Amino acid sequence: MGRLRSIDVLRGATVVGMIVVNAAAMLERGEGVSTYPVLLHVAWDGCRPADLVFPFFLLILGISISLASRPSDGSSPDRTQTRQIVRRSVRLISLGVGLNAYAYGLLWLAGMDPPALRVLGVLQRIGLCYLGAALAYRWIGTVGRAALAVAILLAYWPLLSLVPVPGLGAPDLWMPGQNLSAWIDATVLGTHLDVSNVGDASAYDSEGILSTLPAIAQVLLGTLVGDRLRSPPSGSVRLLAELTGAGVLLIALGGAWGTVLPTVKKLWTSSYVLSTTGGALLATALAYALVDVRGWRGAAVRFQEAFGRNAITAYVLHILLLGPLLAGPPGPVLYAVGLGMGLSAPAASLPPIVAGVAVVFVPIGLLYRRRWFIRI
Repeated sequence: MGRLRSIDVLRGATVVGMIVVNAAAMLERGEGVSTYPVLLHVAWDGCRPADLVFPFFLLILGISISLASRPSDGSSPDRTQTRQIVRRSVRLISLGVGLNAYAYGLLWLAGMDPPALRVLGVLQRIGLCYLGAALAYRWIGTVGRAALAVAILLAYWPLLSLVPVPGLGAPDLWMPGQNLSAWIDATVLGTHLDVSNVGDASAYDSEGILSTLPAIAQVLLGTLVGDRLRSPPSGSVRLLAELTGAGVLLIALGGAWGTVLPTVKKLWTSSYVLSTTGGALLATALAYALVDVRGWRGAAVRFQEAFGRNAITAYVLHILLLGPLLAGPPGPVLYAVGLGMGLSAPAASLPPIVAGVAVVFVPIGLLYRRRWFIRI
């Protein structure tokens, strides 16, 4: 099947969303700086627009696996392709660890006392999810992958809700650290976590070990969407109706499940997976309707597509560039300029955030114009 431009555009939108959310978080850490809460992740349970970005990316990852691969026919997959999948996963994981080391080095050079080097992270989760879902796509058909995704989400529920936490007792999913996922992270990784509070029981990792399983399930759900896009029903209206209907249904199911299993991004709970997958399906339907059906090709579409065609490169660049830009003098200076112009505190955070996106777009836009697409 030919490349779907809408998927590239939607992937680019999620990457831009990642940059905006991370830029807002960097600014928020500065003394006396505040931004709009909608740009920040929730503290624990619940869901804001900022909490939709990463799961949207993972669903698109699953769609891309399907569109770029040949579905399983029940035979053993080609060993060369399997090695390629493993190598790409290792590259993504290694790059993520390298970016963590870079951030650690910046803090050390700034004279701060950085915490222990974090092992896991966003690229590491992408690499692990890609590995699990891409290999499953080579081995298992559509029905089998659907069953596997459902089984993971159902099994993850009692693991979080019922299994006692060693040394703490009954799990409490509304308390960070008091669940099996956090215990595994702290036991295996020690203090090499993104939230490592030595001396208490609230240590965990937002992209932890056990919580990667439901994230893989979300990518598997994305491969099912990709399968449908590979063999669409006759007429785009029917396909859009199916995507929209499935999205609404999953949001409803996720909301209902959330009444007994809290929606927590940092645990990647099963209710969170269903709700965000539903939202991603609605976004996919909208992008498909506007870009592939209506043929939108304006500047906004090309802007998103530029990020989407070099998504991992854009993510790496924003980590390398935004730290010095927003954590250093330029960010607070731009914020102060906004305040001096009479903007409210949250509105004053927008100029440095927009500047951060623009800085990343300069090399990404150049790559796009030259049609250079870097595959990590």
